[in-house]
Amino acid sequence: MDPCPGRRARTPPRPAVVLASNGAYDGPTTLTASAAPTFDGVAAMAPELTGRTIARVVAGEDEWVAAQVAAGRPEFVARFLPGMYQAAARWSSADRVPGRDARP
Repeated sequence: MDPCPGRRARTPPRPAVVLASNGAYDGPTTLTASAAPTFDGVAAMAPELTGRTIARVVAGEDEWVAAQVAAGRPEFVARFLPGMYQAAARWSSADRVPGRDARP
């Protein structure tokens, strides 16, 4: 007996089914990649795709906030945005589950 009756009705189809449907699938989808792109990876691919020189430059938080404020963004908004990246760098729910060691 299925411990979760109706589970299959709630489970969206596999990504291959959605992608192969040529837009015919109309329903909830969650498509995920086996690995997320990194900023280094995007910076390496971008010149090939655009034909332009592109470099990844990491700005310090204060430098970034100052540039955002100079461009007209309210300071509280400029300070909020890097916080999301800082939080992601400190903790990722995909890698850390309470009571378990983090995955490498």
